[in-house]
Amino acid sequence: MAFAKTAGIDLREVSQIAPELTDWLRLRSMRSPEVRYWVNTGGVLISESESPKRVQAATDAVNGKPLKEPLLRSTQTGATISLVNAFVLAVREHPELMADVFPNQAPEHVSLHIHYPHDESHFVVDTPVGPVRIRASTSKASYRSASAMFP
Repeated sequence: MAFAKTAGIDLREVSQIAPELTDWLRLRSMRSPEVRYWVNTGGVLISESESPKRVQAATDAVNGKPLKEPLLRSTQTGATISLVNAFVLAVREHPELMADVFPNQAPEHVSLHIHYPHDESHFVVDTPVGPVRIRASTSKASYRSASAMFP
């Protein structure tokens, strides 16, 4: 407000200018939508072109890791994401998966098998023997849409 005064800007409330618009402009409530995801199980399928030594290194790197721990590195962006994030990205890229999900209803249960076939854009798992190519990820998950009204 100090800037407005120094810049010669006149500040007034709508109720002072046009009191008849006050009720029309008043925000009565606001809807807050959200989608929740629960990934119960997840895994990766290692490329069949990898040697047994590299397959074992990737298996060791993945086994026992929490689903939320980043381990899939994108060859396109260099970003490392978790299996949970891989699931969420797949659902966001395919909104048709949410077609039967309505706000405040029971969760939808899905099993996703996500392929990464492109040589120029796929995921790898970094291991002591180097990056190991991932051909696909699998997830069993639930998701639901929720909506709340706030006054």
